[in-house]
Amino acid sequence: MKLSDLTLFDAPPQEADAGHADVPIPDTTIDRLIAGRARSAPDAVAVIEPGRRYSYRELDAESNRIAAFLLDRRIANAPVAVLAERSFALAAALLGILRAGAVYAPVNPAFPLRRQQAMLRRTAATVLLYGNGHAHAAQTHLWECPDLAMALCLDHDDPDGAAEPEKPRMVEGLWDHVAATASDAVSGGGWRSAITGERFPDWVMRDYADNVRVKLARHLTPASSVLEVGCGSGLTMAALAGRAGSYLATDLSGTMIGTAGAHARARGLDSDRLSFRRLAAHDLGALKAEAGTGFDVVVLNSVVQSFSGYGYLRRVLATVLELCADEAVIFLGHLWDAGKRDAYADAGASPESLDALFVSPDFLRQLPREFPAIAAVEITPMTARARNELTDFGFDCVLRIRSGAKRAADGLPPATRLRLGRGALAPFADAPPLHAGRPEDTAYLIFTSGSSGTPKPAANTGQALLNLCLWFAEFCDLGPGERVYQVIACSFDASIKNYLATFAAGATAVLLPEGPYDPARMLDILQRERVGVLNPGVPSQIHPMIDLAAADGYRALASLRVLALGGEAPDPGRLRDWLRSPTCRLEKLANIYGPTECADITAAGSWRPDELADRKTLPIGRPIRNARCYILDSGGRALPDGAVGELCIGGAGVGTGYPGDEALTAERFQPDPFRPDGRMYRTGDLAWRREDGQIVLTGRQDDEVKIRGHRMTLGEIEAHLRTLPGVEDAAALCRAGEDGEPRLVAFLAADGAGGGVPDEDRLAALLADRLPAAMVPGRFVRLAALPRNAHGKLDRAALAALRPPPAPSPVDAPAAGTVERRVMRAWSHVLGDRPLAPDDDFFRVGGHSLAVVMLQNALVREFGHAPPLADLHRDCTVRGHARLIATRPDAAAGEEIGRFLTRDEGPPVFCFPPIIGLGWVFAALAERLDGLRLFAFDFVARPDRIARYADAVADAAAGGPVVLCGYSAGGNLAHRVAVELERREIGVDRIVLIDSEPRLGKDGPSEAEALAFARRSLSLLGPQGQTAEAVARLEAYTQAHRRDRDDSPVSAPFALVLSRSMRADPSDAWRSVCRGGVTSAQAAGHHDDVIGQDNLGTNAPLLRRLLDPRLPLVASPPTQEPA
Repeated sequence: MKLSDLTLFDAPPQEADAGHADVPIPDTTIDRLIAGRARSAPDAVAVIEPGRRYSYRELDAESNRIAAFLLDRRIANAPVAVLAERSFALAAALLGILRAGAVYAPVNPAFPLRRQQAMLRRTAATVLLYGNGHAHAAQTHLWECPDLAMALCLDHDDPDGAAEPEKPRMVEGLWDHVAATASDAVSGGGWRSAITGERFPDWVMRDYADNVRVKLARHLTPASSVLEVGCGSGLTMAALAGRAGSYLATDLSGTMIGTAGAHARARGLDSDRLSFRRLAAHDLGALKAEAGTGFDVVVLNSVVQSFSGYGYLRRVLATVLELCADEAVIFLGHLWDAGKRDAYADAGASPESLDALFVSPDFLRQLPREFPAIAAVEITPMTARARNELTDFGFDCVLRIRSGAKRAADGLPPATRLRLGRGALAPFADAPPLHAGRPEDTAYLIFTSGSSGTPKPAANTGQALLNLCLWFAEFCDLGPGERVYQVIACSFDASIKNYLATFAAGATAVLLPEGPYDPARMLDILQRERVGVLNPGVPSQIHPMIDLAAADGYRALASLRVLALGGEAPDPGRLRDWLRSPTCRLEKLANIYGPTECADITAAGSWRPDELADRKTLPIGRPIRNARCYILDSGGRALPDGAVGELCIGGAGVGTGYPGDEALTAERFQPDPFRPDGRMYRTGDLAWRREDGQIVLTGRQDDEVKIRGHRMTLGEIEAHLRTLPGVEDAAALCRAGEDGEPRLVAFLAADGAGGGVPDEDRLAALLADRLPAAMVPGRFVRLAALPRNAHGKLDRAALAALRPPPAPSPVDAPAAGTVERRVMRAWSHVLGDRPLAPDDDFFRVGGHSLAVVMLQNALVREFGHAPPLADLHRDCTVRGHARLIATRPDAAAGEEIGRFLTRDEGPPVFCFPPIIGLGWVFAALAERLDGLRLFAFDFVARPDRIARYADAVADAAAGGPVVLCGYSAGGNLAHRVAVELERREIGVDRIVLIDSEPRLGKDGPSEAEALAFARRSLSLLGPQGQTAEAVARLEAYTQAHRRDRDDSPVSAPFALVLSRSMRADPSDAWRSVCRGGVTSAQAAGHHDDVIGQDNLGTNAPLLRRLLDPRLPLVASPPTQEPA
């Protein structure tokens, strides 16, 4: 007999899982129940997202189209990946996948690209459904994940229509700076190692030039016409220009063009054959109007890596093909190989270099299918006398062009990757109702952290999902008319239940838009939509929202009936003031528990507010229906009440395991010792059962931890830590911070002397490229060696006893002065108590755009005045804010009506604010518009405001082009200022309007209705932002907007940028006051967030093209959303 076979306890009763209840599970699937709801109440509202409501008829039709599409492609019983934010499109995709009998595999768009790809590779999904805002990532995945064969955009007809995020490498100012500060042609081209940061040796660059010379030698003759796109400092030009008849070198940087010209003259290149043009790659079409543009050779050498994505590269190639002679070659040199990106990262490449465009050779091989003029694709390694960074991770490609050639379909390469727009669903609009799934089939995959360093998928069945949703609907008393708040990211299994249980009950899902956590916005939507049920995941997510609601006596929470918390232990004390308030209508506060491997929820407890008066902790309750919870000892025997053991789960919710990992599945999923033919999951959680059957958690058996609801293994974090440059060994711990919240701390042992380990900021950046933000340690502590016990194993107890040294300041800053200490006090009022240093950045220590408004009010309370919001955004360190305070001792000395938001060079753009009346709303946009200077006006509550705005525009423009921009109500201010400027004979180049409708002569809402709407906008600032001054400004602006109308026409052209909230195109209305023509373009997002951080990746490039007076004013018609 082994020692483990002995037990100190008498055998417990045979019923080892007291408290469970077995209820028959219908022999159907959740999608069939939801379809029944759609038939019985087709016009009921199924989904509410900002600016739009969708009925059950629309949800049923869209999900059936998706199911029919998947079944037509023979996608059944296989994973279908979905890359989309919380949206109707995501809900319809989830339901459509289940209807097709396929497996839902969500990929969180907020995760780093490399983690998304690791998930896609593990699922081996062949189909990716995505939202248009994530087209850039979807196209990258399509070409870089070997199993993916198709990507379908759910909400846009053109799969290439979405603007890709503009990368820093595509900004003219960056290359101007590189050229201006360079000492030679090598450094002038930015040629530095991404691994060491050192300048490449001369021999590497000579080999680089020889590589292109050798590969193009047979294509160059004295009669050849050559176009080089992105000439840089002239290394490629020097290798080729002497062999060609004419050579046109282009670059987006004027300074770089000057540098290349100087180097050409120094080398004695023939200036008669050599010419230069300042031209970005996307503007090459300007050459089509010029004579003699039939180029024999087009060179893009070490340029493609700076492009924003595959879509941009495809558009540039389409233009280049139009510039080629009938027979020509296009040389794509030094392409970073997408298949070697991870190896490059593991070699120590900087995060900035990994942001380059890495190209899949498969993408290039498929080009002839799209561009028949491409007769051949030749992919070759870069050549050099010895291996180096360029040859190890890069390659070259030559495209042979024969424009007149006609190629039969069988002569084209096979189509291995398909990019499809929403139009691909159209043929299935009239498909009969489809339900191909069975209860026993796998329904979904959700990823959890894996100790091997990669996330692992956990699978579960349609029956488990149905059991969960029916229980949750009953537990929350859901039914028609009820509203459930969906705030959980798609990477959590709870999000699936929050959609499907809601729909199965005929209730309405209210969606919180994706983006940085914003409790004010979360609270506003909850109040406006009268949400009754909220399952936010972790309690810490709702604490700030409840704190904000306190300012108004918790009235904003009055509709809330059920609050279901999970993921971490709730603290009833944090909720006590709300629960005792007279406005609290809460019927049930729930603590729910369940691992992903067991269908989200296994146990639950609930309490009325009056039952929580003296409670400090809450148990996780009892098993839900058809679930069983066992407390077992190490030998697998049931323990009596009060004894701590491992919590193991049986019953209907137990999943099928970890696909592709049979060993781990066998370890964690075992036969149920108490039920014949049953299966049991070992959670690794330690727990004990009270006499009343409620279960209490006490800790973990392994290294798994939870931080802000994110379940992770320390082993996965440690695996990534060990790949960092200079790191020999590593360990990670989770410990409570000064605020009591859990924090990750990494301990690193360096190889050798440790001089090669980067600083903390660089280490964090390297990990952020691979791991979700919650898994990146907040501190990195260097040790000579990790502590080991007598058996040579890591001594985690010794590590836990170590106290990390204080966090270093970014620089060796002198001690804070008096003003700086007072600024820190104001910061702490907004951010909470935390250590601060003079050079801390407000946004890196927890601030966000709305918090800046709260900070301004805190500074007013501290000093009696505060700098303008734009200045607080621009110079956002403690020291910077103190400097602003010290240099403006009298805030009332002259009223400021506007200011430049950045110090960039370039033409000015004059911006007028929405009804909130503050120009700071343009601050985040201003940071994205390199080469333009945004001048943001506040609303001025004076009758001469238009004249004062016009004076300021005339002074700041100083005779240059005038571009006006108005957001919402600000569009009418922009129009009236344009009228005044043209009256003064000052020309206006263009007027760009964001979600703006003209007031003109039409009647609008009553003053009371307008003020009520405007106050909802002000509520976005939260209680601390609703000062008397802010309310007065808002009311004055609202009254002026209703009263001031001007039908006078202007000569300037108008460009409209319309969010998804604009259900009607106002172009015709604006044409009545515009002689210069009106164009319109569709933007991502909704009215409130069209220039918010979460949509600027898509919208900033669009706005930059429209606002820049140096570019032609071209916009596309807005695309229509599905009805």
